[in-house]
Amino acid sequence: MIGRSIFRKTGGQKRKTDSEGSGRGSPKILRSTLESGEASRVHRYQITSIIKSSPESCSAFASTADGKRVLIKMMSAGQKRGIYEDLAQLSHKNLAKIRTPSITPHLIQLECFEQKNLKDRLQSEYGGVVLMEDTVRPWFAQLLDAVEFLHTNGIVHRDICCGKIYVQDENTVKLTGFGQATRYDGTPHCGTAGTVGYQAPEVILGREGYNPIPVDFYALGVVLHFLLTHTFPCGHDAESCLRLAGKIVMFDARKKLSEEVVELLRGLLSYVVADRWNSKRARNSDWMKDQVERGQTANQRRK
Repeated sequence: MIGRSIFRKTGGQKRKTDSEGSGRGSPKILRSTLESGEASRVHRYQITSIIKSSPESCSAFASTADGKRVLIKMMSAGQKRGIYEDLAQLSHKNLAKIRTPSITPHLIQLECFEQKNLKDRLQSEYGGVVLMEDTVRPWFAQLLDAVEFLHTNGIVHRDICCGKIYVQDENTVKLTGFGQATRYDGTPHCGTAGTVGYQAPEVILGREGYNPIPVDFYALGVVLHFLLTHTFPCGHDAESCLRLAGKIVMFDARKKLSEEVVELLRGLLSYVVADRWNSKRARNSDWMKDQVERGQTANQRRK
């Protein structure tokens, strides 16, 4: 019903939305109401805390009616769920689950993870030390699967980074953070997207008319590089990235990386887009073949 408030106080009183057309459950109303402590529910969600807030959207931890912990994102009335509608139609074990409830066109429900993302876990659980190649290899294989699945379905992520990757207790990798994801139909892209340190040279240098698919693979290369060396190939500040973009990535011999993974990294981190490796070449690399062979051996043992 138009004009009905979606916010309910504990005592059953209703709070009206503002008169500026912010819409049902807008970020502005969600933010101000929660901060005042006057409401704890939005539609059927019990709100726990606000995570991130901006004029365009507001994200919060919440619980569903059945007690499941989720992440919800409320967008302003002028925005549409766009790519999230497409992502909600897809299902892959290595992609965070997304729902677009019919109760409002501006709310998105995302899978919530108990574990910290890879960026935070590297600091808190691993003390900033580098990981063994055997530990990282199965994670990277799952990331390749997830990204290849997105590309096959005409979607590019455009913001792959360690902060948007989760590894669950059963060693299952989940890719999330689709705020910059978009449909790709072959039309060249322009403009900046992604997280500093993970952006491909063509994005950093502001080249127009680039293909966003190799951009995703470059970001995967940075993720792999960071997990194995705890460093960024071109630095993680804008000035360093701009200075080193378009140059051959050098590898520190002291990191003691295997020749096989260095070959893979060189392919993924190539500043020449035409030479940059795609999922097929990465999967057929010597470093990844070892993962395939291990999986086949494990399957044979199960039989």
